[in-house]
Amino acid sequence: MKTATKVFLILSMISAVLYIIYAFAFLPNQIDLISEQYIDELVNDGAPHETIEYMKEAFNASKNFCYVSGVLVPLIVGIIGGLSLYKLDTVTDHRKLVTLGVLTLIFVSIIPGILMLLIKDEDLANNRKNDQVL
Repeated sequence: MKTATKVFLILSMISAVLYIIYAFAFLPNQIDLISEQYIDELVNDGAPHETIEYMKEAFNASKNFCYVSGVLVPLIVGIIGGLSLYKLDTVTDHRKLVTLGVLTLIFVSIIPGILMLLIKDEDLANNRKNDQVL
């Protein structure tokens, strides 16, 4: 179960890296296309100038949100996922993984979070052997 947890953690971290590409390369362009179409419709419908300016600001704010989320989401996933990978190799008691399992469940991905919460001491027995060798 420990190996499966590691695999799903790594896959979640890879998807976070792919989200960086999506958030910086594709999302702003999609927002620009949608905003141009929407603002053109407002102009054609004779909307007040204030409404048009407000909508331009709103679309710019949503584009800025894409950039911020493109940095924060992978950063959080990377920190919690990396810490989880480290703890899976060092912890010898499953009770020490509960808090990190819940954080993984909430912030990284559901599958590795559940697997971390269900991990047994027998799965971590190899960590004990490594501690004795060192």
